[in-house]
Amino acid sequence: MDEKLKDWKKTKREPAVALDKAIAEKYLVQSSKVSADMLQMAQYQLKLHEEHQNNPVTAEDIGFLQNPTGIFARKKFAAGKLSLVAFGSLALAKDNTKGVHLMHGFTIQPPKTAIDFSKLDDKCMLCPFWFVKNTGEQDAVNMVLKAKASGAPCYVNSKVVLPGELLLAANETLLKKVAAGGVEPAAKPAAKVDSGTKWKR
Repeated sequence: MDEKLKDWKKTKREPAVALDKAIAEKYLVQSSKVSADMLQMAQYQLKLHEEHQNNPVTAEDIGFLQNPTGIFARKKFAAGKLSLVAFGSLALAKDNTKGVHLMHGFTIQPPKTAIDFSKLDDKCMLCPFWFVKNTGEQDAVNMVLKAKASGAPCYVNSKVVLPGELLLAANETLLKKVAAGGVEPAAKPAAKVDSGTKWKR
C-alpha cells in the first residue's frame, strides 16, 4: 500500500474536476454565443445611432410637451415625410415581448429623459419616437409604426401634418377594431397644441 494513503483524510468536498477541452472551447469568448450576441447587439446599436445622424429630426421640425407628455409638429409635413426613429439601449429580448419595441430580436429600452423639462440635464436625452402617444380616436391618428431597412422601429406620418398638430398613433384597441373593419373615419379636426403646452380636441 502506498505510504501516502495513511495521510489521507475524509472530506465532504467535491473532488476537483478538469473541464473537458472540447466543452471549454465551445464557451470561450471567441466562440461563445453570448459573445456573438453582444457583438451583434453592438452593431445594431451603431445602426440606431447612424439612423439619427443620417436623417436627423431637429427642434425646428417638432416640439416637445409636458402636462401631459407629448410631441407636435412645428411645420408642415407631406405624408410620409416625417420619420421618428427609435433610440435607446438594446437588450436581449425575453420570452414576453408584448408592448415593447424590437430590433432584430433585441428590445429597445428608452433613454432617460425628464417629464419635467426644468429637470433636464446632461444625463437626459430627448428621443422624439418615445414622445408619440397612442389614441383610440381614428381621426386623430397621423403616425403609423413601421421599420426602417436597418430594422429600427420608427413612426412615420400617414397623412399631411400641419404646424401645431399633435403626433399620435393608434392604440392597440383601435388597431384591432380597424383590422376587424369596425371603425369608420370621423370628420373631426386634428388634435392641436393649445398655447404651446396643452392639448385640445
